[in-house]
Amino acid sequence: MVAVKITTFLALALIALGGLVSEDASAADRWVTLTSFSEVNRMKLIDDSVYLATSGGLLVAADPQSFPRLYTNLNGLGTTSIYDVVKDADDRLWVAGLGRLAMLGADDSQLYPFYDNDGKPFQLYALADDGEFLWVGTGKGLVLFSKQNDGGQIEDSYTQFGDLNPDAVVYDIVLDGDTIWLATSSGLAVADKSDPVALKAPSNWTVFGPNDFPVLGTGSMSRLAAFESDIYVGTERSALRLDREIGDTTFTELTIGRDSVFNDLKVENDTLFMYYSGGLAVVKDGVNSRINLTGLPTQNFKSGLNTGSYRWVDLVNRPIYQNEGGSFASYAFTGAPGNNVSDVAINRSGEVVSALTQQQIGLYDGTSWSQPFQPGASDGAISALADSSGDLWVGTFGNGMWRVSGDSIKNFDENNSTLRGNSDGDRGRTYVVVEGMATDGEYLFVACYRALNGHPVAVCRMDQIDTPSAWDSIGTPHGLMDTFVTSIACAPGNMAVGTEGDGIYWCRNGGSGDWLTDDFVDCVHFTKENRFLRSNTVRTVEFAPDTTLYVGTNFGISWYDIGIDYFVDIDLPEGISSDVTDIDFDGRGNMYVATKDGAARRDRTNGVFTTYTMFNSGLVSNDVRSVTVDQARGDVYFGTSSGISVLLSEIGDPTAVLDSVFAYPNPFVIDDANDRVRFNFTRPYVVSIHDLTGAVVRDNINTTSWDGKNNQGEQVASGVYIFVLTDVTGVSTRGKILLINNQ
Repeated sequence: MVAVKITTFLALALIALGGLVSEDASAADRWVTLTSFSEVNRMKLIDDSVYLATSGGLLVAADPQSFPRLYTNLNGLGTTSIYDVVKDADDRLWVAGLGRLAMLGADDSQLYPFYDNDGKPFQLYALADDGEFLWVGTGKGLVLFSKQNDGGQIEDSYTQFGDLNPDAVVYDIVLDGDTIWLATSSGLAVADKSDPVALKAPSNWTVFGPNDFPVLGTGSMSRLAAFESDIYVGTERSALRLDREIGDTTFTELTIGRDSVFNDLKVENDTLFMYYSGGLAVVKDGVNSRINLTGLPTQNFKSGLNTGSYRWVDLVNRPIYQNEGGSFASYAFTGAPGNNVSDVAINRSGEVVSALTQQQIGLYDGTSWSQPFQPGASDGAISALADSSGDLWVGTFGNGMWRVSGDSIKNFDENNSTLRGNSDGDRGRTYVVVEGMATDGEYLFVACYRALNGHPVAVCRMDQIDTPSAWDSIGTPHGLMDTFVTSIACAPGNMAVGTEGDGIYWCRNGGSGDWLTDDFVDCVHFTKENRFLRSNTVRTVEFAPDTTLYVGTNFGISWYDIGIDYFVDIDLPEGISSDVTDIDFDGRGNMYVATKDGAARRDRTNGVFTTYTMFNSGLVSNDVRSVTVDQARGDVYFGTSSGISVLLSEIGDPTAVLDSVFAYPNPFVIDDANDRVRFNFTRPYVVSIHDLTGAVVRDNINTTSWDGKNNQGEQVASGVYIFVLTDVTGVSTRGKILLINNQ
């Protein structure tokens, strides 16, 4: 592990850059990051090792057969969205990522945050070292960074290059002596960098854009390379050579790969390699030609490099390949299948299923990832569920629902269930969109978006799930009048459905308990207008352990107060979004909230929120799509656009069995007012503390911890104490605590 030292510094001159902010770390929480390193943004060879800058962090491979070094937000980078890495003249490694410039050291790392005027992180795309300075290409222009002054600081920033559109994104940088070349989102720019102050004047930049050079076809330049006295540039359409030795400046379009996206340019010895969406081309001795690498599943290239002994290749939407053994084989150590996570579910064995939006799922057994299947011709996996038997379920956008049961998989769609296809245009009955799934242990409920028969909820008994005739559905005859469903939740005798813009429908089974008997199912429509729901745009619905209904909307959270027959609002804390994407509860009733800009935990006993963002915790991204509590172990999984973050349980080895309850830490050493002893019971409970004579020291503690104080609020003396923990049924267990008071 690499220790992280967060360094705060002041910018001397910032244009379109906000003040750089110090950060608070959450020392008490323990986090795990689960990401994919297969989406490569930049590939480099440094000191005989391959460095992959990826959307899941930095991967460093000494060879294809050994497990690589992996760097994420938790052990050196502060982020996982990595775009470039360089080794400077002093043999220091610098890494560019989302809102972070990181210097990786042997024993620790230094992080330099980059924020805009709104306090939001912006992307760093490219790095170039000239010995004294780093030149940083960012989503807000060019930044000059001093490696020496005050331990590292921004010296200047540049956002206007000639007459190109201002605030251009700088995707790549090439230094050629005192000359700096920039590939930007608006065109190509070049200047003399020997006087950095002079670069503030737009007129000191020479620029090349599509208006003056139509052959470029676009202003978006993605890659640069200096080769054989020329400058090569890759664009969205083609690759071109800039020849400045023949009178007027001239661009020559290379004939290979016309109308193909050029993804990377690499100089290797006396050859320029051009990786593009249609193949691989080289330039050598002034001649450009296309080459074919045999043994690969496609010639759709993103990047690659030659180590001298073998070649690495990154293919579009494919694994990373290498040919160390002579023929190309996929590289095995890239982690999860993808990072764009829609939902997460955990079964009782601890297996994790990740629903990914790029037509994939990932299955994690605690050690390694696998892909039991890809959903197929659909727009991706969007929902996940674990049932009481241990099976895992995945809902897709267009290909129904899949069950993963051990080594077997099965698809459920309109042919073998009451799941129904989409009524949107020409997609028809075969395009089954499963927005959510829920189970109470006895029944499975499935929400089908825009079901064409007006019955958006399919339902079946879990023990008859493989019998097509045993399925039924809930819809218009039961009062569920809107098919634009977004989410679904259930509790014994209750089922709630959220909609896209029409509030929620709360369906109850008031008869025999059989959801398959129409006569006993009744749905009531709750909206902002008739029950004070915070918003009719519902993102998620969830029942708390006590069956209270909570609704997450684009404007926050409401819970239904059955006593007044209205919804009551819960105000979310500052620092996260009010656009709620998901809600879940642990066994004690503590609520976890996912939003489009951060996450939070709400304590059941006092209503206090703890917020989690990528800058005050181990959260891998603020774009949080789902939150899932592992009820068996107490860990909390946040599915984000950049992978999965796991907040590890603070209660040791959790248990729902009273005989297995213990207090920890034990001995309980009190050094300051923040020290607490906790209990590993996963269900709601109260605790009382007694001395060895049986006298009550503290009674009816209904939080998850004891602060070492008695009923009078006084700190107790060192000694042995007895805790009595009682669950909601009135059954108790007891144990001893050795308390050492050092205050």
